[in-house]
Amino acid sequence: MKLSKSFVGSGSNIILFFPFWGGKPWHYKILYRFLCKSATCVFYDYSTDILSSDVEATRENIIEVLNDARSTIEDYKRASVFGSSLGSFIALLLAASEPKVEKIVLNTGGASLAEAVWLGEATKNIKKRLEEKGWSLTKLKEAWSILEPNLLAINNRLFLIMQSLHDNTILKENQMRLLEQLCRNNLVTIVNTRLGHRAALIRNLLRIPTIARFLWVK
Repeated sequence: MKLSKSFVGSGSNIILFFPFWGGKPWHYKILYRFLCKSATCVFYDYSTDILSSDVEATRENIIEVLNDARSTIEDYKRASVFGSSLGSFIALLLAASEPKVEKIVLNTGGASLAEAVWLGEATKNIKKRLEEKGWSLTKLKEAWSILEPNLLAINNRLFLIMQSLHDNTILKENQMRLLEQLCRNNLVTIVNTRLGHRAALIRNLLRIPTIARFLWVK
């Protein structure tokens, strides 16, 4: 896996962006223009082989991103995270291990990465190769148990969650289980009833006023 990060803006608070599978900095360029005025924005860029049918490599790749992110936020007073699709799972894992992360934005996220990979349309080729190797969803969940965030440990944080009811990558059941384990008093949700996973994901990146208000409110 190739991993890099870029910094935009400056401030005592930091916002970390974890993109969707194949996501690039230019997808977030408009958001940067607004958010970097009051915070340091960091975009993580990981190659698509961060996620593959190599179960151990995928686990180690995500842990590598997490370790780098922990190091990145060390010198900042407060941190927020913005995770899209695959990145939403990384954002949750970082928040669960770092009390400094106060606000969490999830763009088409769910509770279980293993379920997203096994049941999602975008990763059906990975599932096929896993099945050829003798894997099942149960075995995959066990192997990736370290990648399942303790949601109860972070349900006191502030969340903005953007979802799609027609998501064929992170299915509705996976999304709903995420919501069920979070405190409703700390939760703002936006639900798209028409668009699929990719279209909703991109549409949500343009909800700049909503995202900016959520991240800027102290």
